[in-house]
Amino acid sequence: FDPFLTADRDAISIAAGGTVLLDLDFPASAAGQEYRVLAGLGENDPGTWIGGWRVELNRDPALNACLHGRFPFFASRWSGSLDAAGDASAAFSPGPGEIPSPAAGRTLSLVAISGVGRIVQYASALRQIQLAP
Repeated sequence: FDPFLTADRDAISIAAGGTVLLDLDFPASAAGQEYRVLAGLGENDPGTWIGGWRVELNRDPALNACLHGRFPFFASRWSGSLDAAGDASAAFSPGPGEIPSPAAGRTLSLVAISGVGRIVQYASALRQIQLAP
């Protein structure tokens, strides 16, 4: 099993801010494909079908924004093209207090997808980041 998406941290403080580095490691056969990191703050079950794949995110405003290319301003490289090895890197870097305080104690759920156009060829396993006060 290869999750395709890893993070260097399991939690981030919304008061202090910080950076979570994301590593996308799809198979080499995905080289050159478009990728996108998708986020959700709600429940993850039963999930959502995207491009023929069931991803472990339910439809919520965060997921809908990501699907339309609108990412949080503190998200960098959440979409682009995979390199020759099928890899990419992204980051989630909120500054102190940039995540609204009502999010404290919630979980940010992330999934990465890759493909061509609207056809998804790979979807990662769910990766969760705790939003600590």
